[in-house]
Amino acid sequence: MAVTYVVRLPAFEFNEVVVATPLGRTNGAQLESVIRDELTGTFFTMDLPRARAALRNVPWVRDVALRRQWPRRLVVTVEEFEPLARWNEGALVSAKGEVFAADSSDELPQLEGPDGRAAEVVARYTTWSEALQPLALTLTRVRMSARGGWQLRAKGPDGPLTLELGREEPDARLARFVAAHGRTL
Repeated sequence: MAVTYVVRLPAFEFNEVVVATPLGRTNGAQLESVIRDELTGTFFTMDLPRARAALRNVPWVRDVALRRQWPRRLVVTVEEFEPLARWNEGALVSAKGEVFAADSSDELPQLEGPDGRAAEVVARYTTWSEALQPLALTLTRVRMSARGGWQLRAKGPDGPLTLELGREEPDARLARFVAAHGRTL
């Protein structure tokens, strides 16, 4: 009973919260608001998993590490998402295929596909971007249909280009296009 009383004393409340990493895209005011509203408890009683979950809900925050520093300091380390492309309607996707919701005015390629298939679409985008680079073509859109068909849109010195790769052997079809590109266009 006495121990419970002692660990809840105001003397053990956090009086300083330090964000240890510089914030690139995360809104500092939103992060501060969550820290003030959601992070409750003392040095001994703060529910760290619950606090981490609350901070992960802030846009652009991929992961958070919390560390208590004696006697009354909490150190917050924030890892932010790095957007690779836009995903479907209104979301963004990272190079690891993680879909997240955040606002971005960056000019990013558009990736589209069924829910749960973002990692596969990102992997194809990365591979196919490298394959088209020697042709001075930049992928602006990769679309995977619900049935598994692939469509690419690229821009280059001769203007926009749309490639229909279909469902069967899309890598081989793109390789044939790359091999024939110099002779035909």
